[in-house]
Amino acid sequence: MTALTPLRRLWTPWLRLVFAIGSQTNLFVRPLIEMRVIALGRWTLLPRRERPDALLFETNWSGAWENYIDDFARVMPMQWRSIWTGAAGFPGPKPVSDLLRYIAAHDHGADHFYSGYREGATTQGVAAALALQPRLERFVRDVQGVAPDEFARRWQRFLTDVQQEL
Repeated sequence: MTALTPLRRLWTPWLRLVFAIGSQTNLFVRPLIEMRVIALGRWTLLPRRERPDALLFETNWSGAWENYIDDFARVMPMQWRSIWTGAAGFPGPKPVSDLLRYIAAHDHGADHFYSGYREGATTQGVAAALALQPRLERFVRDVQGVAPDEFARRWQRFLTDVQQEL
Protein backbone atom coordinates (compact mmCIF):
# COMPACT_ATOMS: atom_id res chain seq x y z
CA MET A 1 0.00 0.00 0.00
CA THR A 2 1.21 3.45 -0.87
CA ALA A 3 -1.17 6.10 0.48
CA LEU A 4 -0.56 9.75 -0.27
CA THR A 5 -2.65 12.28 1.65
CA PRO A 6 -2.47 16.08 1.67
CA LEU A 7 -2.05 17.58 5.12
CA ARG A 8 -3.79 20.55 6.67
CA ARG A 9 -1.72 23.65 7.27
CA LEU A 10 0.45 23.59 10.40
CA TRP A 11 0.15 19.80 10.88
CA THR A 12 3.77 19.14 9.84
CA PRO A 13 5.40 20.40 13.09
CA TRP A 14 3.12 18.09 15.08
CA LEU A 15 4.06 15.11 12.89
CA ARG A 16 7.76 15.90 13.22
CA LEU A 17 7.29 15.64 17.00
CA VAL A 18 5.27 12.40 16.71
CA PHE A 19 7.86 10.86 14.37
CA ALA A 20 10.77 12.00 16.60
CA ILE A 21 9.17 10.26 19.58
CA GLY A 22 8.43 7.20 17.44
CA SER A 23 12.06 6.98 16.33
CA GLN A 24 13.15 6.76 19.98
CA THR A 25 10.74 4.08 21.22
CA ASN A 26 8.47 1.34 19.95
CA LEU A 27 6.17 1.72 22.96
CA PHE A 28 3.35 3.25 20.91
CA VAL A 29 3.51 0.66 18.11
CA ARG A 30 4.19 -2.35 20.32
CA PRO A 31 0.61 -3.70 19.98
CA LEU A 32 1.00 -3.78 16.20
CA ILE A 33 4.48 -5.32 16.39
CA GLU A 34 3.18 -8.05 18.70
CA MET A 35 0.47 -8.92 16.16
CA ARG A 36 3.29 -9.82 13.73
CA VAL A 37 1.35 -9.03 10.60
CA ILE A 38 3.24 -5.98 9.38
CA ALA A 39 6.52 -6.36 7.53
CA LEU A 40 7.15 -2.67 6.87
CA GLY A 41 5.53 0.61 7.75
CA ARG A 42 6.96 4.01 6.93
CA TRP A 43 5.69 7.56 7.00
CA THR A 44 7.37 10.31 5.00
CA LEU A 45 6.60 14.02 4.93
CA LEU A 46 6.70 15.37 1.38
CA PRO A 47 7.15 19.11 1.02
CA ARG A 48 5.06 20.77 -1.71
CA ARG A 49 5.52 24.26 -3.15
CA GLU A 50 2.96 26.79 -2.01
CA ARG A 51 0.79 24.08 -0.42
CA PRO A 52 0.89 22.18 2.87
CA ASP A 53 3.05 19.07 2.98
CA ALA A 54 1.68 15.66 2.05
CA LEU A 55 1.99 12.47 4.07
CA LEU A 56 3.22 9.36 2.29
CA PHE A 57 2.48 6.09 4.07
CA GLU A 58 4.02 2.88 2.72
CA THR A 59 3.34 -0.52 4.20
CA ASN A 60 3.06 -4.22 3.50
CA TRP A 61 1.71 -7.04 5.62
CA SER A 62 0.49 -10.61 5.72
CA GLY A 63 -3.17 -10.96 4.75
CA ALA A 64 -5.93 -8.87 3.22
CA TRP A 65 -5.54 -5.09 3.39
CA GLU A 66 -9.02 -4.62 4.84
CA ASN A 67 -8.12 -6.88 7.78
CA TYR A 68 -4.82 -5.11 8.28
CA ILE A 69 -6.44 -1.67 8.39
CA ASP A 70 -9.20 -2.96 10.69
CA ASP A 71 -6.62 -4.51 13.07
CA PHE A 72 -4.47 -1.40 12.97
CA ALA A 73 -7.42 0.93 13.70
CA ARG A 74 -8.83 -1.32 16.43
CA VAL A 75 -5.54 -1.87 18.27
CA MET A 76 -4.07 1.59 17.83
CA PRO A 77 -6.78 4.27 17.48
CA MET A 78 -4.77 6.89 19.42
CA GLN A 79 -1.79 6.37 17.10
CA TRP A 80 -4.03 6.70 14.01
CA ARG A 81 -5.42 9.97 15.34
CA SER A 82 -2.02 11.39 16.28
CA ILE A 83 -0.69 10.82 12.77
CA TRP A 84 -3.68 11.10 10.46
CA THR A 85 -5.96 13.72 12.08
CA GLY A 86 -4.14 16.42 10.12
CA ALA A 87 -4.75 14.65 6.80
CA ALA A 88 -7.41 16.33 4.71
CA GLY A 89 -10.70 14.45 4.96
CA PHE A 90 -9.48 11.85 7.48
CA PRO A 91 -12.63 10.24 8.95
CA GLY A 92 -11.00 8.86 12.10
CA PRO A 93 -10.14 5.23 12.85
CA LYS A 94 -13.73 4.22 13.59
CA PRO A 95 -16.03 3.27 12.07
CA VAL A 96 -13.59 1.24 10.02
CA SER A 97 -15.88 1.25 6.96
CA ASP A 98 -15.30 5.03 6.56
CA LEU A 99 -11.57 4.54 7.11
CA LEU A 100 -11.40 1.77 4.49
CA ARG A 101 -13.09 4.04 1.93
CA TYR A 102 -10.68 6.85 2.80
CA ILE A 103 -7.62 4.62 2.42
CA ALA A 104 -8.89 3.12 -0.84
CA ALA A 105 -9.34 6.64 -2.21
CA HIS A 106 -5.76 7.62 -1.29
CA ASP A 107 -3.95 4.36 -2.06
CA HIS A 108 -1.75 4.40 -5.12
CA GLY A 109 -0.81 0.74 -4.90
CA ALA A 110 2.70 -0.64 -4.83
CA ASP A 111 4.68 -0.36 -8.04
CA HIS A 112 7.41 -2.56 -6.64
CA PHE A 113 8.11 -4.73 -3.65
CA TYR A 114 11.53 -5.76 -2.45
CA SER A 115 12.04 -8.49 0.06
CA GLY A 116 15.29 -9.95 1.23
CA TYR A 117 13.38 -13.01 2.39
CA ARG A 118 12.52 -16.16 0.49
CA GLU A 119 9.16 -16.36 -1.22
CA GLY A 120 6.42 -17.39 1.18
CA ALA A 121 8.19 -16.05 4.26
CA THR A 122 5.71 -14.59 6.73
CA THR A 123 6.29 -11.74 9.14
CA GLN A 124 5.92 -14.31 11.94
CA GLY A 125 8.65 -16.48 10.40
CA VAL A 126 10.99 -13.54 9.89
CA ALA A 127 10.45 -12.33 13.47
CA ALA A 128 11.15 -15.84 14.80
CA ALA A 129 14.32 -16.08 12.71
CA LEU A 130 15.52 -12.72 14.00
CA ALA A 131 14.85 -13.83 17.59
CA LEU A 132 16.69 -17.10 16.96
CA GLN A 133 19.78 -15.55 15.36
CA PRO A 134 21.62 -14.48 18.55
CA ARG A 135 21.00 -17.89 20.12
CA LEU A 136 22.42 -19.62 17.04
CA GLU A 137 25.45 -17.32 17.02
CA ARG A 138 26.06 -18.10 20.71
CA PHE A 139 25.73 -21.85 19.97
CA VAL A 140 28.28 -21.60 17.14
CA ARG A 141 30.75 -19.82 19.47
CA ASP A 142 30.16 -22.36 22.25
CA VAL A 143 30.83 -25.43 20.08
CA GLN A 144 34.05 -24.21 18.51
CA GLY A 145 36.59 -27.03 18.79
CA VAL A 146 34.40 -29.57 20.63
CA ALA A 147 34.59 -33.25 19.73
CA PRO A 148 31.97 -34.63 17.28
CA ASP A 149 30.10 -36.56 19.99
CA GLU A 150 29.92 -33.49 22.21
CA PHE A 151 28.80 -31.37 19.24
CA ALA A 152 25.98 -33.86 18.50
CA ARG A 153 24.84 -33.77 22.14
CA ARG A 154 24.86 -29.96 22.25
CA TRP A 155 23.14 -29.72 18.84
CA GLN A 156 20.28 -31.93 20.03
CA ARG A 157 19.94 -29.87 23.19
CA PHE A 158 19.99 -26.63 21.14
CA LEU A 159 17.28 -27.91 18.79
CA THR A 160 15.16 -28.96 21.75
CA ASP A 161 15.58 -25.54 23.38
CA VAL A 162 14.68 -23.54 20.25
CA GLN A 163 12.05 -25.78 18.65
CA GLN A 164 9.27 -23.30 19.45
CA GLU A 165 11.10 -20.68 17.38
CA LEU A 166 11.63 -22.87 14.32
